[in-house]
Amino acid sequence: MKKKCILCKGKLFNKTYFTFNNINKKIDGEFQTCLDCKIDYKKNKININNLYFKRQTINFNVDNKFILLLKSFFLNFFFLRFIDKINNNQKILDFGTGSGELANTLFLRKYKKLFATDLANKRPLNLINNIKYYPVKKLKIKKFDIVIARHTLEHIKKIHKTILFLKKIVKKDGLLVIEIPNFDSFWKKVMKGYWPGYFYPFHEYVFSKKSFILLLKKNNLNNFIIKNTNYPIFGNFFFSIIHNLQISKIISIFLFPFQIFISSIFRTSESLMIQIQND
Repeated sequence: MKKKCILCKGKLFNKTYFTFNNINKKIDGEFQTCLDCKIDYKKNKININNLYFKRQTINFNVDNKFILLLKSFFLNFFFLRFIDKINNNQKILDFGTGSGELANTLFLRKYKKLFATDLANKRPLNLINNIKYYPVKKLKIKKFDIVIARHTLEHIKKIHKTILFLKKIVKKDGLLVIEIPNFDSFWKKVMKGYWPGYFYPFHEYVFSKKSFILLLKKNNLNNFIIKNTNYPIFGNFFFSIIHNLQISKIISIFLFPFQIFISSIFRTSESLMIQIQND
């Protein structure tokens, strides 16, 4: 158990926040908080071997065509439109591609120099053949104009090392785009342990704008902008009740307009998009 925050070195709040466990479907996940810089840490030590290859609990190799189509729609209108203009000739890496829906969506938007990576050695089942796939270990000597890490960094325990690695594979004057769950989400206060930003045991951290800025500055990344973004969140709640992932995702997508409306009233968002210029 951590005693001090890895970012601000502040003391971690003693209270444990119990969260829904997506593996055993119980409320037994634990997070603790640094109130100084506003970040949640996964408290339990979990053996993550093979954790990311359980198709019933994770997005890797989702094979429901309807869900993939809906996700592509939301990526177009609620994520990609927030990214500064991308040149068609730039090399783009989808870092932590999951089922490949982001890379596929970019391909369908006529971006052709596309690459994807994830933990698995084998490429995702639904990734378009024209997209080059690399296991993470083979990225060390590669360079890209744009690297997109959408809902990836919250999964990685060695966060400082990962930020430096991403900085290394982005070309000089290139762009690193990161999206993460938002510690200050309104729905986090409502859903508590069922809030999908925790996604226990897969997520290691939940960052606020304050804590992520601190992370960037500690790693000499100072040229950035932060925008509010959203993604459908109710699936995790319904999955905890009906234990059917595909139905839960569909319900979540149809409730998305209601989710956005309430979030706008409280002037918050479910996620943060950080665009970093690699000087």
